Amino acid sequence: MLKLFTYVTFSFLVTLCFGQTNVYDCYINNIIPIQQLENLPYEIQKNCILFPSTIQYDFLNPVVKKITSTNRILIESGFHFHPTQNNEELWLNINKCNNLTNVVCFTHNSLDSVEALKKIEFGIELPDSIEQRIQQFILSGDTLASEINPYLSWQLDSKAVFTNMQTGLVKTIHGFYFQDFKRDTSNVNKNLWTWSPISTSHHMRFRFTPEEIGVWEVLIKVKLKNNINYAFCPFTINVTENTSDDGFVKVATNKKVLVRNEKLFFPIGTHIPWPDDSHLYGNNSAYRNTHTSSYPNVELQARMGNLKSEGVDYFRLILNPPSLDLEFEEVGNYTNRLNDGWEIDQIIERAEELNMYIDFNMFVGYTLDIKSIYTRFGWDWGGDSILYDYPRSQGSFAYRERFNLPEKEAKQWFTNEDCKKYYKQKVKYLISRYGYSTHISMFELFSEINLAGLEAEVVYVNTDPNNLQVQMNNISNPYDNDPQQPLNVTNWHSEMAKFIKNELGHTEHLLAVSYAGLPNDNDSSYAIPEIDVMTFNSYSDNLGNRYDSEKINIQEQFEKYHKPMILGETGPIAEYNCDATSSFRKSAWMHAFTGAAGYNMWEAQFNSDVWHHLADVRSFIEDTPEVADLFMGNWETSYLNDNNNIGAAIRKEATYLKGTYINQLGNQENLMVGAVSNLTDNYFTNRPPDDSLNPSWCFTNGTGVLTQDQQSKQDLYPGNGVLYSSFFNLSDFTLNWFNYDGDFLSTTYSPLTSVLLLNHPLSCITGNCAARTSEIPFIIDWELSDYNKNLQNNSNPNERIIPTEGNFTPKNRVKNQLLVFPNPAQNNVQVICTDPAIITFKLVDARGKTVRVIDLRELNKSINIANLESGIRSCVNTSLFQKFHFFLLY
Repeated sequence: MLKLFTYVTFSFLVTLCFGQTNVYDCYINNIIPIQQLENLPYEIQKNCILFPSTIQYDFLNPVVKKITSTNRILIESGFHFHPTQNNEELWLNINKCNNLTNVVCFTHNSLDSVEALKKIEFGIELPDSIEQRIQQFILSGDTLASEINPYLSWQLDSKAVFTNMQTGLVKTIHGFYFQDFKRDTSNVNKNLWTWSPISTSHHMRFRFTPEEIGVWEVLIKVKLKNNINYAFCPFTINVTENTSDDGFVKVATNKKVLVRNEKLFFPIGTHIPWPDDSHLYGNNSAYRNTHTSSYPNVELQARMGNLKSEGVDYFRLILNPPSLDLEFEEVGNYTNRLNDGWEIDQIIERAEELNMYIDFNMFVGYTLDIKSIYTRFGWDWGGDSILYDYPRSQGSFAYRERFNLPEKEAKQWFTNEDCKKYYKQKVKYLISRYGYSTHISMFELFSEINLAGLEAEVVYVNTDPNNLQVQMNNISNPYDNDPQQPLNVTNWHSEMAKFIKNELGHTEHLLAVSYAGLPNDNDSSYAIPEIDVMTFNSYSDNLGNRYDSEKINIQEQFEKYHKPMILGETGPIAEYNCDATSSFRKSAWMHAFTGAAGYNMWEAQFNSDVWHHLADVRSFIEDTPEVADLFMGNWETSYLNDNNNIGAAIRKEATYLKGTYINQLGNQENLMVGAVSNLTDNYFTNRPPDDSLNPSWCFTNGTGVLTQDQQSKQDLYPGNGVLYSSFFNLSDFTLNWFNYDGDFLSTTYSPLTSVLLLNHPLSCITGNCAARTSEIPFIIDWELSDYNKNLQNNSNPNERIIPTEGNFTPKNRVKNQLLVFPNPAQNNVQVICTDPAIITFKLVDARGKTVRVIDLRELNKSINIANLESGIRSCVNTSLFQKFHFFLLY
């Protein structure tokens, strides 16, 4: 039975205007497929409806459907409705909606085919009288009764409620005020480039990324101060399957790593922290006293492209007041910083184009410094005028004066109810505007929150206007000095995280908290249920022990909280400037096996020559099936360090993961992956023999004696285990050798008269460092053989063995039956093979050049290596069934 309740029209209307589609126009044939009629609820409401002659509505199940159109119903000649049961009825009704109907879509010309996991953006226009009151505030910035501040929810609260008609899922998306811009590049001086606002309609915007397919109903409501309410007519969108590899980043089931589309997502990147104009001013843009020009934003996006071209797809972004933040000079009013909001749009859209991912940090900590120790004097808590680079460098975070907080008590920002109330509005704006993007991997609530409120005294070293120099003294940290402050931090984190996930209902993105080092015992922020990821910043100037320390810290935190740990800022700092980037390469590989779920390097933000190291590590972990499977499963990490985590002197150092690999037969097999790195390849061994023209702490005076400043930086230990003093010459180093299970194998000694004449095989002070000291990844299915264990009792150091590493495919996996010793070796290397499947043995150098090929069909073979150049060699088995890689030290 077909029942028509009111007038039905057969007209058809299309409205397309400058990329803006009114969602209420009949801009497409709104066909209702038979499947939707059967699966949707009894009552269906659509904007425009078409019943074509090409579809025969024969229902599989008895059904009564009432379809209501808010605009018009179109029935083609020849339309056929064929009920097979007496109780099958199709009721059609036109019920014109009397609510507001000025809603446009900026991203789609048709809402009948919207791809899942892609942004949908709507804009609304309120009655003229309300729009005028909003524009009065935008122009004046006043909060008079006649004006409406669109940034504060108690003055204007706009919500779009999306309901999936099949599953019942409801998502509430909050609106945000939007102004469009373009960069003004007309000035020949890039330093003077600015922004120009461009004509913008429908300022109140909504952005939504649906994850579920199906028909969604959309209801938009606006509540103004004095409880004045407006409603818009409902409309529907039909979401279809996603056709690309898209999806929000989630926590894996093992709670140790991240996933995207149920595939391992192991973020390894660097910082593009904010638009930086240091190339124009000779100092960091964060130091300047005025907002940056628009040109650094052009450079930032260019750097994103360069980073991606080197294979890196991850970076950390921080809202920096001089160039990117939405709120500094005024509380609760972002109008004068909407150009920053527009620039963040451009960064995210560029990341989506490049298929890159962003660690999005919402707040930089030095804004609460009381005389910033980082000399961001124009952007800290206090308002003192300070001579620094600019004639009068001063600034004051607007919250202090707005809420009459003490100049010496920035920590009160965390507990003051007004501060929290207004800051939540900024958080709501950020989530509403940028929370749509699948290419934001996570939101960090605050950068290095345990350093917030630092107080320092400014001491002028030089007040010459042409050469201003200051020194920061008497640093006081409330997080360390006030027992209540760690509790305040925990409570603040909890309140903001609950606000995002519970009040705003935003659960698509991971939330993280950020620390310099680890939080103290009174701070339980990592335990907050709404916090998904633990992050902390840890740099690696002290090589060797540093990675073992990170491994211990990460393991302890995981055992407490069972959440992934990200190194938000890491990498070498001091060594980076004088070690031919070897410490950067080392850090890139070593951090990956400390148990971290990912990391961001801080140094080398502008040095594209080293970015490929980050890409190499990420590719090894994400793109190698065995490695990715291990990270997604149950594994533990270990960093091999001598003598209870004391770094050895000059030796081959290995980092590895031990876990379980389940093959296609369901059998469990031991698997280790990791990287071999040489600890002696660092700033100390890589410096030029004589650099008197450019002296620095990382260059000694040429005598081989460590200076006092170098004691905390050097990575070498003498034979007696005591750190060098400034009078201790470099000689008699201890070399301890271990296998990959951590079993002690051997101790040898290496007499050295001067580090400048260091003659150890792995030293590269004579050049060719990249080839001779590169970090080598490995995949190994291996256990310590009885032969190796017996050798541990042998007193001859030259017969100690580091067991071989192997590279196996998941199929035909067998235990290692090939022994190569001694290691290290000087003259002959013995090869013992008990596996008839192993036919030939190839020895190659670290660059892949073949050095020797021998036949292994006899029981014992010896390779004479006396005449080979010292360094690392890789021994490759060339059988048809297996492929091994063995690393020998000559």
